[in-house]
Amino acid sequence: MKITIILHRPNRQSTKIRKNGKKASAKQHYFCKNCFWLLVLCMLCTQCMRVTHGPYLCDMTADGVTVVWTTGKKGTGRVELMANEADTATRICYAATAGHIRAARTLHHVRINGLQPGATYRYRVCSRRTDPIMHTLSYGRTAASSNFSFTTHAQEAKDISFLILNDIHSRAKFMNDLCRAVNFKALDFVCFNGDMWEWMMNRRTIFKDCMDVAVELFATETPLVFNRGNHETRGPYAEFLPDYFPTRTGQVYGMFSAGNVCFLTLDCGEDKEDSHREYFGLAAFDTYREEEAAWLKQCVETEEFKTAAARVVFLHIPPTASGGHGSKHLEKILMPILNKANIDIMFAGHNHRYSYHEPNERATFPIVVNGNNTYVLCTIKNGSMEINITGQNPSGNHIIIKSIAK
Repeated sequence: MKITIILHRPNRQSTKIRKNGKKASAKQHYFCKNCFWLLVLCMLCTQCMRVTHGPYLCDMTADGVTVVWTTGKKGTGRVELMANEADTATRICYAATAGHIRAARTLHHVRINGLQPGATYRYRVCSRRTDPIMHTLSYGRTAASSNFSFTTHAQEAKDISFLILNDIHSRAKFMNDLCRAVNFKALDFVCFNGDMWEWMMNRRTIFKDCMDVAVELFATETPLVFNRGNHETRGPYAEFLPDYFPTRTGQVYGMFSAGNVCFLTLDCGEDKEDSHREYFGLAAFDTYREEEAAWLKQCVETEEFKTAAARVVFLHIPPTASGGHGSKHLEKILMPILNKANIDIMFAGHNHRYSYHEPNERATFPIVVNGNNTYVLCTIKNGSMEINITGQNPSGNHIIIKSIAK
């Protein structure tokens, strides 16, 4: 909230003041009473609690979702949930850790479990300001968002539609223009497949460079799947970025299902050696990727993964691309697992240009590499997958239709 105040000084009275032992004429300025009380009111307004960013949805499943938002002052957070338009009963879900309601934060996230698959819910977020005073706690005003709605993922077979963005590199206005014609309400989710940001400087960077536009376009009602790219590991605020996209497991990588389609979100780490000077001694991605590979090996053996009608992978850096250390290490430790896992397709980015790779000796599944000026709109329906690569320049558009295994 930006407040501009124009003050006037109606009373300018001549007086005698002493300067260096001598008398001199000057003007003494007074604020009028109206201006004084306006200043007091503005000072009080800056102390009010309000929702500054969000809310937005992430980590959606058939029976749950996480809601995230920020406030200008520290306080508690809760989500008020109603099942449908006719439902007057409100379920309250608090931002809490191990039973303790968090009351000293400006970043709030609430995990809501126990929902019905494929069901629509209404919600709003509320935060109440808190001020600790000695051994007690003082409460201030409560801020509330507008009312929104979402629909949980279905468990049974259904048509699945999702959109993928990658390599926007903090071009928030471009993203808004690119996606202006998209009907986000028809989508099951939107995937940020890496390098949506250029450099993680602070909280303002997260919202100004990307998330404010995402919230305006879709994220209050269509869930976001965040899949980290190599640029999102850079900058003084990079270590805090996962806090804005919390997961049930606490890991950046993971697996989820929508309908009878299973999705893997794999974290690429950095694209250069850990010892590269660009990382200032803060990179340990080789060990991290090996831990991720150990998790992946167990994940592809689960019943949820094996019985899915289709299996889709999101990974920012193409593992078979001729490139730096990151892609080579990904190919070495992840591809032996993925090549035996009956993957139907992989979506990648990183190269800033579109390419399509048919299955070959290095990858038993096709890989779609999206450019940095287009989005991918994918629909899985009746045993086939239709992929539309769309940008503002029609010459860069592509359509891929592929049969998927049953």
